[in-house]
Amino acid sequence: MRARAFPSFDEPAFKATFDVSLIVPQGDTAIGNTNIVSDTPGPVAGEHTITFARTPKMSTYLVAFLVGDFKCLSGESDGVPIRACATPDKVQLAQFALSGAEFFLHYYDNYFGIKYPMPKLDMIAIPDFEAGAMENFGAITYRETAMLVDEKTASVNARKIVAEDVAHEMAHQWFGDMVTMEWWNNIWLNEGFATWMSHKPLAAWKPEWNIPEGQAAELNQTLDLDGGRATRAIRSRAETPGEINEMFDGIAYGKAAAVLLMTENYLGEETFRAGVHRYLQAHMYGNATAEDFWNTLQASSGKPVDKIMVSLVVQPGEPLLTLAASTTAK
Repeated sequence: MRARAFPSFDEPAFKATFDVSLIVPQGDTAIGNTNIVSDTPGPVAGEHTITFARTPKMSTYLVAFLVGDFKCLSGESDGVPIRACATPDKVQLAQFALSGAEFFLHYYDNYFGIKYPMPKLDMIAIPDFEAGAMENFGAITYRETAMLVDEKTASVNARKIVAEDVAHEMAHQWFGDMVTMEWWNNIWLNEGFATWMSHKPLAAWKPEWNIPEGQAAELNQTLDLDGGRATRAIRSRAETPGEINEMFDGIAYGKAAAVLLMTENYLGEETFRAGVHRYLQAHMYGNATAEDFWNTLQASSGKPVDKIMVSLVVQPGEPLLTLAASTTAK
């Protein structure tokens, strides 16, 4: 079932602020992108009207509101209230995700040098959710299996999956939500960045998980995918709904993340980090292109990042090195 909420130009470059009020049954919980500013009875018996604070300027695809019998666990990080919500029978399984979110928010505040941009962060586990997770600004939604886990019985791999999903979607709050790609052909920068970025707080939070080894395994999977005849360039045509949906694949996530990791290794961690901060600061609450990103890295580092990254982004397949032996007569 598809629901229609309000008329809009549902394209990433059309940003606006949103004032949302919901009239819901008296016993239901309502969650939106921002904090609740009023909750009043009515307009009729058995209903109440919930009004949320105005959102910052953001793309329509990041607007979210949820209504149901959700229960929430509460936490906090760097002065930001954090909640992990689920159906009442499963809410206790959200504690692990909540603990991770508290660590990750502080980590990202420090890494980006820009405080988390929303007044609160909610994470909501949904019983039936087509996408694995969605980075709605301030109200991230997850399939239950991507957020809920029993810490007492779950395997390390099951906990890793949840932690990586939480770290990935939270990275989007800065890189994707606060600064958004101008068009869908650059969705790789959102998804590749969040994939690459999520490994950093995971490695700091759970060093015993040996996250760098996992990254290496993921790289091998990406190389296998990109070595096939049907591979595509990281930045490809995305004009129709079908073409846009096709952008969300292993190339946008895995190969793009690998290219960013190579670029970071080339520049050095702190130089790369300074460039990311400069990029986010320059385009805060706006839209940007891949050229904006690599030109900022080039300007920050003085190295030809623009020439290097464009060659990897617009050409399909893996770079090929051909070596030949030669002899020099004496």
